[in-house]
Amino acid sequence: MKIQVIPFNSQWPILFGAIKEYLSIILEPLSPCIEHFGSTSVPGLAAKPIIDIMVGLPNEEDLDKTIDPMRDHGFIYYELFNLGMPQRRLFVGLNDNKALQQFKMTYAIGDDVPHEALNLLRLCHVHIWKYMSDDWIRHLAFRDYLREHPKV
Repeated sequence: MKIQVIPFNSQWPILFGAIKEYLSIILEPLSPCIEHFGSTSVPGLAAKPIIDIMVGLPNEEDLDKTIDPMRDHGFIYYELFNLGMPQRRLFVGLNDNKALQQFKMTYAIGDDVPHEALNLLRLCHVHIWKYMSDDWIRHLAFRDYLREHPKV
């Protein structure tokens, strides 16, 4: 799979804000905390042009309660990654929701994932974890370190 890395785009934080607002509405009953992380969240850093978003939920038992609302609102669920990371739910948002009909709304273990076609349309990755879990803390700490130390 090819990954394109481009110079920092000042529109990435703005795009994150719009997606965050949408996710806040979709997941509101679960009291989400939503953060921008990954390369696009670090000013000045070149990155793959896909917004990485973390959603933290107060209760780990609510992870599966995100699946239907996310799929119903145009996010593709990557169930196949639950085996390796059972404490996370991963979704992909596309930059063209009309294209959703080309894809399955859930990719499970054993499914043939059309990576090349999806890569052309990816807008964001949404990672849902328990708020303040080890994964949550680790990812935010890395982001914050890079933000505070731009020479690194």
